[in-house]
Amino acid sequence: MVKNVINTNSFFSKVIALAIFLTLSFSLSALPLVIKSVDSEWLPMLAQSWEEKNGGVFVSIEKNIDGKKLREIRDKINLMFENSHVEIRGRRLFFPQARIDTLFEYIKDVDLGFDDLKRSSLNENSALFIKKSADDSKFSKDELVQAVVEKVELEHETGRLTITVKIQQKAKTGDFTRLSGRFRIEYVFAKRDNKIDETDEENKKFTPLMLMNSGDKISFIPVKQEGRVLTISYFVR
Repeated sequence: MVKNVINTNSFFSKVIALAIFLTLSFSLSALPLVIKSVDSEWLPMLAQSWEEKNGGVFVSIEKNIDGKKLREIRDKINLMFENSHVEIRGRRLFFPQARIDTLFEYIKDVDLGFDDLKRSSLNENSALFIKKSADDSKFSKDELVQAVVEKVELEHETGRLTITVKIQQKAKTGDFTRLSGRFRIEYVFAKRDNKIDETDEENKKFTPLMLMNSGDKISFIPVKQEGRVLTISYFVR
């Protein structure tokens, strides 16, 4: 049996919040420094890390932001907020006389632009909240099918997640040793109040699949096949 990659309820909440945000954000205009998770913790977007120091808050910015764009971010924040005197210190923004929670509450919804960085920023920062190791003692590696992801789609109305994969290595044992070529992995998220139910245990297991991108590799154990559509029980990345 494969042990899934998530370990705590707090982590579930972060991943679910971030996955839903990532799925929706490609059609939105806003790209803020941070977003807030369902358990009221700050998750990085353009910001990558932060700390309170020297009477203010230092914020390290996503690595693809060059010096010119960093100055644009500083100028935009200073323009939007009265009495704001954001400074640039090295590769970091410095917010004097600020506390993290108070500062981020003010700027969490501010669109800082940079459409060309949306996908790379969101994908790279989302990796901070995905564990990429598994407990190998819990399953037989010979049962795993290895594949590369080609496309990830989520139907918001139905909650159906579809991942198109191309198999690279067949399983050595089990009932699905002959699988080859392209398949679609499908999972339908349980919903409550017309939203994905973050408390559902199966949803918790499969939420990390929402964060996969074209080119990512995945290993999984199928439990059902209908044509070119697979249902899987467990996966590792």
